[in-house]
Amino acid sequence: MSECISMEFGEAVDGEETKKWFNENGFDYDADTGVLTNGNDQTYMTVYSQVGNVFFREWEQPFPDIVFQYVLNHPCQTVSLLTVDEKGYPDKKTASEFSHKDFTTLLLNEDGEE
Repeated sequence: MSECISMEFGEAVDGEETKKWFNENGFDYDADTGVLTNGNDQTYMTVYSQVGNVFFREWEQPFPDIVFQYVLNHPCQTVSLLTVDEKGYPDKKTASEFSHKDFTTLLLNEDGEE
């Protein structure tokens, strides 16, 4: 089952700046497929600029670390974790919502335990 991360910013998001950030960190964005890749790692990303949302979905492998680095470095109002349904659409019934602070604390604590 594919995992998703949705970041709600509460204001418009600059899609070009988001893509630039990933590019500066070694990932290229394919506008036709929505896939971010560095040649080895890949993930699906959609930037909903006007509604202030950046959405990630696992793409044939677990999220690469760059997704979590983006989340850590870009504070937002809400981070949601969810899965996709049998048709491949995000299933809101599976969503767990966190404030950015709570999510980063959880993420950093998990990293520290490994």
